[in-house]
Amino acid sequence: MPRLKLTMLYYALGIIAVLWALLNLMAHWFSDNLIYQPPGLDPELPASLGFYLKITSEINIHAVYLPNPQAHFTLLYSHGNAENLASILPLLHHYHQMGYAVISYDYEGYGKSSGQSIETNIYRNIEAIYQYLRKEQQLSPQQIVIYGRSLGTGPSMELALRQPVAGLILEAPFTSIYRVITHWPILFGDKFNNLAKAPLITVPTLVIHGKQDQVVSFSHGLQIYQSLKSSKQSYWITQAGHNDIIYLEGPRYWQRLEQFLSPLLLPERSESVHVLPQDENQSH
Repeated sequence: MPRLKLTMLYYALGIIAVLWALLNLMAHWFSDNLIYQPPGLDPELPASLGFYLKITSEINIHAVYLPNPQAHFTLLYSHGNAENLASILPLLHHYHQMGYAVISYDYEGYGKSSGQSIETNIYRNIEAIYQYLRKEQQLSPQQIVIYGRSLGTGPSMELALRQPVAGLILEAPFTSIYRVITHWPILFGDKFNNLAKAPLITVPTLVIHGKQDQVVSFSHGLQIYQSLKSSKQSYWITQAGHNDIIYLEGPRYWQRLEQFLSPLLLPERSESVHVLPQDENQSH
């Protein structure tokens, strides 16, 4: 009987190992189709708004830049996985109307950008936008604030590690791509490992998350916030989901953004950011 039980145990472990291997293979081969879901081009962007940046001799990415001579900061905005420049254009105009300069771009394979949507390509896309602001627009790092939403938090955190900026804003961030589904790091080859990068971030960071988020659980934003070692603030919205934070919060959102950004104007920015207690950062 003990030998039979041992045989059954080995058999069960073998089945688990095979299933785990198959799951890893499926994640490797098919995850990109689930991660990157670019919408169609409608409605078309006005031709006067967009421009192209060369990534390679054959690949260009499409971007929109709304300058504001009166703005202290330019937001470098990276959108979600099912969005493109056309779909977020009203939002970009809203940021502009609220007094910010803003630049955004379509990842390779999105909108009018050529190329392929993969993690390394998206990193080079945001780097190209950053270099455009620095070299073509002559902006200093202290004028650039990175803003990433959902999928966009991946390239945003990567850029914050690579380049100097004034601050970082993460809306609905995830710990890593696979853990959005598995909740635990049980698969090889995970992508956009934001949780591993969080302790390495050195710039002031604002983490925004809706507590009713059914796409990226609120627990992801909380883990990112707790792992940050830099000056940080949290902005938890009790009734918000994944796509409705600005619409639900209205003026409170813009006030909260200004509360985070205003101290960054000071020379002693890293020491001067006022971090509110956890309950004071919540919106009900």
